[in-house]
Amino acid sequence: MTVAVRLEAIEGPAQLVRFYDCDEPDALAPYEASCVLEWSGPREAWVKGMTGRLTRRTVREFVNLLVSLAVPTVVARRGEGHVLPGGVAGDDGTVRIDVGQLADRFARAGASQWADLPGVASGVAPAPRDLSSL
Repeated sequence: MTVAVRLEAIEGPAQLVRFYDCDEPDALAPYEASCVLEWSGPREAWVKGMTGRLTRRTVREFVNLLVSLAVPTVVARRGEGHVLPGGVAGDDGTVRIDVGQLADRFARAGASQWADLPGVASGVAPAPRDLSSL
């Protein structure tokens, strides 16, 4: 049996995101899920290589992170049978998510029990991300 190895280039500034099942993880603590957030511009980021167990709480915290980073649009590719909340499939096989709409859905009273994102529903758009610090 052979093993396939695929190398995918990172084309923009990127950050590794790890999700832990605790408030203050140690430097080498095991994580529940991880992905790479690759910036393709100040207002758009790709989510790549997502793996692990994504609970509703994990998704809520990821939305919180994206809001705090002022990411208006997330782009991803998903395998068949996998969905992304609020995702709109494009003809090119990508899925685009409007982070503001997703966060607003969670912030409206009674709309979701997933998250409390204060300020998101206020209509104040976050400033574009400054990529020079990455």
